[in-house]
Amino acid sequence: MLCSQLPPYILQKHLAGVPVGILRTPTPVEFFTEASCEAEQETDNGAIVEKTTLRFSTSESLTQGLSLAFIITDVNGQSYVIGQKEEYAPALTINNTVSNDTNIHQVKVTFTAQKSLIPCYC
Repeated sequence: MLCSQLPPYILQKHLAGVPVGILRTPTPVEFFTEASCEAEQETDNGAIVEKTTLRFSTSESLTQGLSLAFIITDVNGQSYVIGQKEEYAPALTINNTVSNDTNIHQVKVTFTAQKSLIPCYC
């Protein structure tokens, strides 16, 4: 999903306790092995920010130049959005592993914001 397709001001809505709903249907990305997502707080110029890192392997091609947002769902069924309409887009790093049998892309998504992993409803 493009960041421009996200609802406006989801960070402010979350911080105010307003549920964040994603009204567009995201495009699913098939992944292999287990995906991992970690969010950690760090200090940036005296302010506390959250840095989220999402890692997964896929055979699908993702375009690095687009401002992509990612919606993930944990094992308990809770969904989260990585990316915001108003902020910089998440950074996307893709390493290609090509062999005779596979065409696997190792994808790493990083996003840093005041709150970078926002609970949402799809």
